Amino acid sequence: MTPIEIGIIGIVLLVFLLLIRVPAGISLIIAAAVGSSLLTSVEIALMEISERIISIVQTHSLASIPFFTLMGILISKSNLSVYLYSFIALLSGKKQKAGFTAHLFSAALLLVAPISVAFVVFGFLTSGFVGHTLVSWIIPGILVIVLFAIVLPIAAYLRPGLMTESKVVQVSIRDAVKTVWIIPVLLFVVYGGLFFGWLRPAESAAAGATLVLIFAISSRQINLSGFFAALVQAAKSTARISLLIIGGSLFGFFMIRSLVISALSSAIASTDFSLIVTVAIFLLVVFIVGIAMDKMAALVIVTPIAYPILAGPLVSEAWLGVMIILILFVSHLLRQTDNDCLVGASKDNPYTVEIFPARLPLIAILMAICAFTMLFPIIATVLPRLMRGW
Repeated sequence: MTPIEIGIIGIVLLVFLLLIRVPAGISLIIAAAVGSSLLTSVEIALMEISERIISIVQTHSLASIPFFTLMGILISKSNLSVYLYSFIALLSGKKQKAGFTAHLFSAALLLVAPISVAFVVFGFLTSGFVGHTLVSWIIPGILVIVLFAIVLPIAAYLRPGLMTESKVVQVSIRDAVKTVWIIPVLLFVVYGGLFFGWLRPAESAAAGATLVLIFAISSRQINLSGFFAALVQAAKSTARISLLIIGGSLFGFFMIRSLVISALSSAIASTDFSLIVTVAIFLLVVFIVGIAMDKMAALVIVTPIAYPILAGPLVSEAWLGVMIILILFVSHLLRQTDNDCLVGASKDNPYTVEIFPARLPLIAILMAICAFTMLFPIIATVLPRLMRGW
């Protein structure tokens, strides 16, 4: 068999394993192992796979994943949105205004935890600088917040039931200070530390997780047992993501060796499609894959295939990463069956705030930012070019 035929066999095997609901990480590893064995031999394939796995787990930037994951869990357990809502209601005397502002601040936290993990994974799979891919999200993320500030009041006015009436916790001035300081400081430490070269990705993630832990403890929203529960939850999520990263890296290496990537690149080069049209077609494929499976699994499957094909002097990993991750988050919102939250309050707390339960305005905003980034790549590439960090 030719290498391309073996590559096709690997793809078919991967699809089959996914259809019978084998976990995506394990499916990728099995497909890569079988394909590599057909290309060389079982002994050589196993040796190469073991060497690549050791290389992956020793990558420093991937150490940021458990810290970003823990940060997101602690943000949820700290009920930050509840304190924001209550404090703003205390100042304004209006629950509706408090709802708007709390939703806006909670949207800012999207910049830090879940999307940051996706950018770390994308940066690793593209062999780029993880710090660059993380910083590339700053301007698109700011645009998301600005559009939230514009669209959310309009959407709530057109649909009064959009905002869920929530209980307001009476907060003191000290509690208010504990609430307000965390957001700008957290964003500055995580992204400012990267941009100015003060911190590497793992260090910025660790600093952010530490800040959120300090906030959760100072606001008495978490105790020792809650912290250990957060550690266990973060460990489980990290193990799952790590398995996906290993599988995606191995499968991507197999795709390159099987010459499938080269064949696809040649086929695309022979067409008369412009770069924008080509990228749009790939984003459509990414959207379909994202509808079919978990967004992180979709990311590790499509990235090793899409990036080598599209990579070139006109395509940077920062630009492509912003668009792919935005599309995957859109598909994730569409496939959810329950109410989505930007930052959810802890389920065991009686004072819960549903952060923006309506999905359509959020989906429209993310799609608009994706299209804007496609037409104006400088949105995603300008800060990585200027940064002094890693």
